[in-house]
Amino acid sequence: MDITLPVESFHADLAPAPLPAAPAPPKPVQHSKQFFKKEQNYQRTPPPPVAKSHYDANELDGTPRLLRHGSATFPASLARQGQSRGTVVLEVELSPAGSVSVRRVVSSTHPDLVAPARRVAAGARFTPPKRNGEPVNAIMRWPIIIEK
Repeated sequence: MDITLPVESFHADLAPAPLPAAPAPPKPVQHSKQFFKKEQNYQRTPPPPVAKSHYDANELDGTPRLLRHGSATFPASLARQGQSRGTVVLEVELSPAGSVSVRRVVSSTHPDLVAPARRVAAGARFTPPKRNGEPVNAIMRWPIIIEK
């Protein structure tokens, strides 16, 4: 192929169509000075923290101290089996005043120990649980050892 050959010019009977108009650039959004002040204020001040209804023991200022507890007797059925000690772990809710309510039984060495452990918890009182110096509701696990 010889690329040095002359090329004939091309002619058309019609003029080419005009190019389509380019779309107009988007208009910048105009904000008032008040809008920018609101935006700046929003970015500078974080939203206030939401108070929780209950806190875990590790979120408190300190561990609440047991002031008193209810009484319970060791089940005779377990004593007859030769057992003299058992442990029940309860998940309890402490009120801001320090009173106790049992939420659930986490574990127990024997099912017969659950009822006595609940009686111990029902008669218990703790120092008020506090967060940032204020009394709050708290949830904690409480191992109760019941002995013969």
